[in-house]
Amino acid sequence: MKNERNGYKMKNYEKLAKEIISLIGGKGNVKSLTHCATRLRFVLKDQSLAKDKEIQKLDGVITVAQAGGQYQVVVGTKVNDVNDEILKLIGENEVEDQDDKKMSFFNRCVDIISNLFQPILGVLCAAGILKGLNSLFCVLGFYADTSGTYLFLNAFGDAMFRFLPVLLGYTAAKKFKLNPFIGMIIGAVLCYPTIQLTELAGAGEPLISLFSGTAYEMNAYASLFGVPIFAIDYMGTVVPVVIIVYFASRVDRFLNKYIPDVLRFSVIPMLTLFVSLFMGVVIIGPCTTILMNVVTAGMQALYNVNTIVYGLIYGLTTYVFIIFGLHWGLIALWVNNISTLGYDNLVVMAITNVFTAFAAAAAVLMRSKDKKMKETAASSMLSAFCGITEPTLYGVLLPLKRPLITCSIANAVAGAIMGGAGVKEYVIGGWGVFEFPSFINPANGDIYSMIWTIIACAVGMILSFVLTFVVYKDDSSSGKERTEIIDEVCSPVKGEIVPLGQVDDSAFSGGGLGAGVAVIPEDGRIYAPMDGVIKTMFSTKHAVGILGANNVELLMHVGIDTVKLNGKYFTVYAKQGDEVKKGDLLLEVDLNGLKEEGYDTTTPITITNSEDFLDVVVTGEKNVNALDKILTVLIK
Repeated sequence: MKNERNGYKMKNYEKLAKEIISLIGGKGNVKSLTHCATRLRFVLKDQSLAKDKEIQKLDGVITVAQAGGQYQVVVGTKVNDVNDEILKLIGENEVEDQDDKKMSFFNRCVDIISNLFQPILGVLCAAGILKGLNSLFCVLGFYADTSGTYLFLNAFGDAMFRFLPVLLGYTAAKKFKLNPFIGMIIGAVLCYPTIQLTELAGAGEPLISLFSGTAYEMNAYASLFGVPIFAIDYMGTVVPVVIIVYFASRVDRFLNKYIPDVLRFSVIPMLTLFVSLFMGVVIIGPCTTILMNVVTAGMQALYNVNTIVYGLIYGLTTYVFIIFGLHWGLIALWVNNISTLGYDNLVVMAITNVFTAFAAAAAVLMRSKDKKMKETAASSMLSAFCGITEPTLYGVLLPLKRPLITCSIANAVAGAIMGGAGVKEYVIGGWGVFEFPSFINPANGDIYSMIWTIIACAVGMILSFVLTFVVYKDDSSSGKERTEIIDEVCSPVKGEIVPLGQVDDSAFSGGGLGAGVAVIPEDGRIYAPMDGVIKTMFSTKHAVGILGANNVELLMHVGIDTVKLNGKYFTVYAKQGDEVKKGDLLLEVDLNGLKEEGYDTTTPITITNSEDFLDVVVTGEKNVNALDKILTVLIK
């Protein structure tokens, strides 16, 4: 595919989006936009305005198709990135990405958390690095903690964390399609001293008290219209402002339905703020605070049972959290703990995976004779050392499998060391090697936690390198170029083999989505055609993408144009991120239901990155059973 195999880079998505919008008749010609596994699906007001031939010539576009009243621009597996850029141009409030509505509750939560933190992670890390370095320079004697230099640098680094609700109010409002400035005001109000009411603590008997005598005691010393308000310090918190902004977005939409246009400019923001903030300080804020206290207390209870075992388990499962996207929830807990407690001892073990991934990539770089794998390992090492492990995880560890196991073992040992030492992180610092100063206690300059963190990361790094170096097996030739079978793809279902060129979908029949074959299924049970990791399992359930050994990228598309069914007649038994074995049941489809509604059940199976390999050989059989070999991938 052009956008993946001809050097098409992320920075070009904005340019491609502008070109597509221009050539389909401008954003005013767009009624709606959705997307599936590989294509943008426009509903245009006037399809005659779209210039098919010019769009097909764009670098990054595979082909154009028109079906079911939709104008489809096929861009391959990077469809999410291009879709996001187009939404920026035509306005997210004008054209809603319906794929988001089809997400499961869990996936929506992960998506929300990532959207909240991704825009501010850079400055969040920058502020943390500044605070960490300020503490380090003070410990080294460069200046005293009473000096103007220390106080000013501390203010520069600390301001972001104190007023974090303001920033999260902005990103949450953007995510929930609310005026971002309303979100910022909600965050600012939560940081306002009068709302905190903490200065009233001890001023007299509370009106009401919860969890008395515990670390999570909550007291109300004042009331709002007769309703007690709990004295809660919202500065630096995460969850309360997010939930309040979400509630405000629903209030805003409700008011827009009933308030006349002439009053909307000022009346709707006023009522939205009043209603959401009243509910926020009376109900939402206290409830979310209790919820976060319960989560923290639960993890702390497990930590207190045995800190070594806790650290070992956390380290062992770190990559599981990353693969499934759960690490965004842990980032929220990490930020909340440091902002409210002044330290975190529950999520700090995550730092070890940075250095174990770096070491594993270094071992692969030294052992491998495969040029492509050496390039991948080398390029991912630097990003891992700086704290970004996804390139190493998806480019080296997952495809090779064994390094993922060795890294997890090394993480477990390093995590056990950190847990046993009782390590604490005091500021939200940078990633990777830049995170170490964050373990210096800014109150007294104590470097105990930093020393043990460095020791744990060093042990994990050495162990990861040694284990990966020992268990790694390079299947490439010893300097001689030769052809070998690197993967065999089986039929996911019993049925009749059909050449890809005969498929009634130009994106597949024209080879734009890679070489392969199609099967007309006789059975509705769809099995995994090879070992690998599910990289794509769309909510419409009709398409599955699997990353196999040696970076073989497989796309299985059940039926033609079945995305329009929105999952009807499909039942899935696996999810994105799952590691599957050949023969695992992935999904079931009611073939009779598809046929009764007029859908073609032909199922293409393609190697989307087939140009990376010497050849993709198709079976000569006319009819196959499930798990019979249908494709053989060859490499030099």
